[in-house]
Amino acid sequence: MKARDVFVFDFDGVICDSADETGWSGWLAARRLWPDAFTTATPPPSYLEDFRRIRIYLETGFEAVLIARGWRDGVRADEFCQNYSQTLACLQERYEVDRPSLIEVFAATRREWIASEREKWLATHRFYSPVVKALRSFSGEWYILSTKQKEFLVELCRAGGL
Repeated sequence: MKARDVFVFDFDGVICDSADETGWSGWLAARRLWPDAFTTATPPPSYLEDFRRIRIYLETGFEAVLIARGWRDGVRADEFCQNYSQTLACLQERYEVDRPSLIEVFAATRREWIASEREKWLATHRFYSPVVKALRSFSGEWYILSTKQKEFLVELCRAGGL
């Protein structure tokens, strides 16, 4: 069997900047879980600024729900950045939510957002156009790696022309 080159590209941060969408989705999902704590549907600009700093530590999207709730209750970006895993574990215990519930509310929130405001949802993503252009013209075998659920990744790749 002849060896061949295969290229794998990470979606978030390499092909597309999805930090704003993840921050928004986390906020909206947290609002669904804790409506009394989230009186506004729109996240404050300061939250999105802080979320962009915290985003580099995020492993999977559902963690954005805990980030939103923690931020809303006074956990600052520096604390998330310095003790990310420990802070999330404490928040999960404090709010008595399990991983499957967080995953489900996060995915359901995205699905509903796409169904009701697809263009707004897409606009919260910024594709890195030189990377997209290079991938479109690349003749070799390549794949996209992501922790995003497949349905969302496929939707984004179509919209981004991939």
